Amino acid sequence: MPAYAPDSVTLPPSASHGFLIDMDGVIYRGSEIIPGADRFIRDLPDRRLPFLFLTNNSRRTRRDVVAKLRRLGIHVRESHMLICAMATARFLAAQKPAGTACVIGAGGLLQALHHNGYAVVDHDPDSVVVGEGRAATYEMMDYRTILVLSGGTRREDLDRFAYRPDLVVDSVADLAAAELAHVPARNVA
Repeated sequence: MPAYAPDSVTLPPSASHGFLIDMDGVIYRGSEIIPGADRFIRDLPDRRLPFLFLTNNSRRTRRDVVAKLRRLGIHVRESHMLICAMATARFLAAQKPAGTACVIGAGGLLQALHHNGYAVVDHDPDSVVVGEGRAATYEMMDYRTILVLSGGTRREDLDRFAYRPDLVVDSVADLAAAELAHVPARNVA
């Protein structure tokens, strides 16, 4: 099988093909563009190939991501962005239109929920949505919290935490919905 240089790869000519493009590590790494990524993106509209950028970063809005790409020399529209915050908000709005959500996360998530008709509330929400953020406030951490030890955290790690969960369990299998409705604050198992 012959080896091909990136410049020699032929994109399909048909508009029945398209691209879903991850960004970090594919288009850029941190604040540096991946060499040739700008040329690849610039060629897609000329070849009538549809594309969307995808990201699992819920901190940024579509406008924020477009601004970052423009700083790197890639000029695209907001309509080329599908961020996880949008997907989450659209899903929730389809499940319960005009619902409410308690949100632990940053601006991109809040904006997407508002845009999809959701109100952000502190008490008795229809949904709890957790997204990426750089800062956690005491108010964010003072919620309905459960630490599940089936991941990387161990029970002995709790002494190092500034905030304590209301409940600690070994697995989600240990949780019963009926019991959770009455979990008293700061009840550490």
